Parts: sequence; C-alpha cells; structure tokens
Amino acid sequence: MYRLSSALLSAFILVGCGDNGNAADPAEVRESGRGNRYCEILLGYREGALIQAEVWGTQVFSTCPEEEWGALDPDSIQAEYEAIFIRMNGPRYSLGDSGRFDIPEDAPSRFYGGIEMKQFAVLELDPTADAGPYGESTVRRDSYFEYWAGSEIYELTAPDGEVYRMISMALYVDTTLSLADLPTLDERLALPDGWTYRSRVLEADSVLSADGEAVVLTDELSNTYQRL
Repeated sequence: MYRLSSALLSAFILVGCGDNGNAADPAEVRESGRGNRYCEILLGYREGALIQAEVWGTQVFSTCPEEEWGALDPDSIQAEYEAIFIRMNGPRYSLGDSGRFDIPEDAPSRFYGGIEMKQFAVLELDPTADAGPYGESTVRRDSYFEYWAGSEIYELTAPDGEVYRMISMALYVDTTLSLADLPTLDERLALPDGWTYRSRVLEADSVLSADGEAVVLTDELSNTYQRL
C-alpha cells in the first residue's frame, strides 16, 4: 500500500469560506464565514511518476457533522474507490470572512456515508518530495479570500521576509485547538530558527487570492497558510 506523509497531503488542502459566489458588496450587511467547519477526503492514484490526488470536500454542502464524519471508515472508502492512499483531511475551520473557488459546473459530487462532497480539484503530487512543516508547496487553484477590517489574522514570517497568512485551522492533529488559541499559537509551535508568528487586527479589508496556483505551507499542527 502506497502512503504519503500527512505533512505533504495537508499542504495541498483547499479551504472553504462562507461565500462560494461573488465577494460581498461592502454596502451590504455582511455575514462572516470565519470559523465555518468543513472536511475533505483525498484519494490518491498513481499517474506515471506522479500521484494524482482527488480532493473531495463538504464546503458547498454542509459543515461536516461530527457523527457522520466519525462514522466513516477510511479503509473501506479507499478499497471501494481503489485508491493507493486516502487522507481524511478534517475537520477544519476556515479563517477567511468570505471567499470563493472557481469550480467547474460539471465537477462531480458523491456521498461518503451520509456526507455529500464535491470534487474540488485533482492535484499532482511528487511522491519523492515532502516539504514537511514550514516547507512550501504549490496548489493549482483559482481562489479568492477576503479578510475584513476588524478581523484578527495570524501570520508566519520566514527569515527571508516572506509572509504567510493562516487560511485554515486543523482540528485533527491537536483536537483541543480552538479559534481562541490562535492569538498565542506560537506558544505551541516549534518554529524553525528565524521564523516568527504574530496575530494582528486588520484596519482595512484585505484580499488573499490565487490565479492558477497558490504557495502554501503548514505548521506542525497542520494549520495551513498561504503566501501573500
């Protein structure tokens, strides 16, 4: 059975925000999607020297009910779809206030147990490359995430000055983690030499977008960050 490390797989997740359509009009009353819960299943297949990973997510259907998610049997799902690996990527919580993905209209959907999911992407992974925590990976996607004025955001800064904003909080490595823990998350992280973590409150709306690809990384708790 072929397996990829959790660090590599979690680096390629897609995140869900409150709005999968157009960004909200600033003149309208806005309802933030921050803290929306979702889950994903990644199914891997060999394609030549690479591994293709299908990403199936609950983002447009549900908040991934805990009972239904906990009832899923990963081994049975992997066998049913003849995948060489499976990654149960969730639950997760989105950190953006609003956002969207450009998803093809004919993107397939299916039920895993009682949970309906849509296929958001097919990712090409190099099985010989494992970026690990704080190592960059590239996700091929078109996405647009808004962080609104007054929202608290969380960022990593690398020794070379590159900044990475948290887009998704994971709750399956440290099951006790909560949104309230994020301002002081650096107390739980083993940051590499020269790296810093900070929280700050935005004074104006901020957009984090990807046109074709996004550079992302994870910390050791599988929280995901996108490079600004």
